[in-house]
Amino acid sequence: MYELKENEKTTPVVVYAENMLVYGKIVTKEIVRVSILLRTDSAPNYLHLVNTQIIQTDSKGKRMSFDEIFFPTKLAIGFHVAPNEEVNLDYDAKEVNRRMAPVRAIMNSFLIDGKLRISSQTEMSASLEVLRTAWLSLYDATITNTYLPAMKIETPMLLVRPEKIAFGLS
Repeated sequence: MYELKENEKTTPVVVYAENMLVYGKIVTKEIVRVSILLRTDSAPNYLHLVNTQIIQTDSKGKRMSFDEIFFPTKLAIGFHVAPNEEVNLDYDAKEVNRRMAPVRAIMNSFLIDGKLRISSQTEMSASLEVLRTAWLSLYDATITNTYLPAMKIETPMLLVRPEKIAFGLS
């Protein structure tokens, strides 16, 4: 079992890949803000996770467990701090000229009902067209999976790879 160094911490997270959900505790430096880790220049090539559970979403929920795993960051399409953990949101609610736009995002077999923070002066299509970021924040998200009907995860903030998901409006 991995022993934390003096300047390290673990934070429970959920990582989404094309055909799996990974739940574990990510090992980071004490000073790292885990909720936005993948948007930073210091994002690791591999997510170092301990006490990990993996659910394969394309095989009726087959489960695997690992004491320690190194998950390639480039395979992640969604990421958030686990439910019931404190999350510091990445925006100022008092910021003017911004609004929360409801979206339904399709992330392979995962369906996300949430909100996207965009300019109040533009439409969703224009906001997405000028988007030049590898990771995008969705807020007040509820995540379900078409193959796992009992799965329902709620999180105040979720990072997604915009080039790997489709956005629907209702």
